[in-house]
Amino acid sequence: MKHEFQPVLFRVASKVFDAVQRSRTTAAPPELPTYYWERAVFYRQRMLLAQERGWHFSVEETRTDLIGTITLLQRYVDECATKMRQLAEFDPELTIKLRDVYDDFVALQSDFDNFDWNISEKTLSIVVGPIELEDVLLGEFRVVLHWDQLGGSKPYEVLALDPNSPNDQSDVTHPHVHANQLCEGEGRAPIRRALEQGRFHDFFQLVTQILETYNESSAYVTLSNWSGKVCPDCGDRTSDSDLSYCERCESDICGDCAMSCSQCHSSVCSECRGRCHGCESCTCNGCLTECADCSQLFCEECYRDGYCESCQKARTEAEEAEAADAAVSAPPTDDADAAVHADRVGQVAVLA
Repeated sequence: MKHEFQPVLFRVASKVFDAVQRSRTTAAPPELPTYYWERAVFYRQRMLLAQERGWHFSVEETRTDLIGTITLLQRYVDECATKMRQLAEFDPELTIKLRDVYDDFVALQSDFDNFDWNISEKTLSIVVGPIELEDVLLGEFRVVLHWDQLGGSKPYEVLALDPNSPNDQSDVTHPHVHANQLCEGEGRAPIRRALEQGRFHDFFQLVTQILETYNESSAYVTLSNWSGKVCPDCGDRTSDSDLSYCERCESDICGDCAMSCSQCHSSVCSECRGRCHGCESCTCNGCLTECADCSQLFCEECYRDGYCESCQKARTEAEEAEAADAAVSAPPTDDADAAVHADRVGQVAVLA
């Protein structure tokens, strides 16, 4: 089907075509193995010094190090040469024409109602959705390709137009989108190849397919827990229906981490519960009291009058021992030594 020529669209296609050509000619050459070269020079100088001074053992040891370093140096040099040849080789699949890019844009207009461009910002974009996966409505997403970043690691981003994020992760807007970046999975190689070859219609279609597909094994947040919260105790995400509640700090926790206080029977999290040092029962912090002597925490049943049972027993034994010591050390009293004692008021009896 023949389409009417669009001068503005052709102008955009021309700019994008130039960007594709630039991204190919500006590909950075591989890093050179300078570290291994410097190590090889170092070992050579050490070996020469050892030979001059007659350090035969050091000569053999350094020779081994030099051989190993030169072997690695040769391997990395060969890899650099291979990569450079690949950059210089002619790839017929990478040969595109301006007309190809323009035709791709016409097809994008036909297949995507919201295909758009911004010459000043150097972007191409489409709107995907609204997307609904397993009864979770995620809304619409704008896929924005920055044509001046072609050849870079992240030349595009995925923006949620009406974000429906998990309760505590606003940077996740889709099971496969985090911080506006798409987890491409197995689509990574096809997407990169489409951009290298200037096949922009294929690129946008590939991204759309990933957004409309759900893979639980590679999801940032699974859809089953999309509306849940992360338990502060174990770190697992829990759906709202399985959440429990700490009656002390008022935080939401999962049912597995919630514990019941043995004294007041309140539901508490790990931060708000302790353990009685006496009976070892799980108790909330509000039902534990510190012993004045040993400073350990005890529940109401193991704590009396300011002290735990052990400290109370120790104090009682100490008091009894002190009383016994006082009785033994007191001077004896002999009635026979009393020559005079009161018989009644106002009178004194004298013993014969």
